[in-house]
Amino acid sequence: MSNTDVVRAAFDAYLAQDRYAAERLIAEDYSFTSPQDDHIDKAAFLERCFPTTDRLTSQGRAGWLRTG
Repeated sequence: MSNTDVVRAAFDAYLAQDRYAAERLIAEDYSFTSPQDDHIDKAAFLERCFPTTDRLTSQGRAGWLRTG
């Protein structure tokens, strides 16, 4: 699976709220940073950020490119 495939699959898991799929795709040493979260780990991301699809209004994929 390419990096692009992983990103697409993770985003699809987020939209579907498929936590099991997301847990398999996200690395154990994952670190997430946003304006509200500073370097949180995988467990905190899945608890705080993953269940927020109701806030998403649109997301384009046109710029996603497959590289090396």
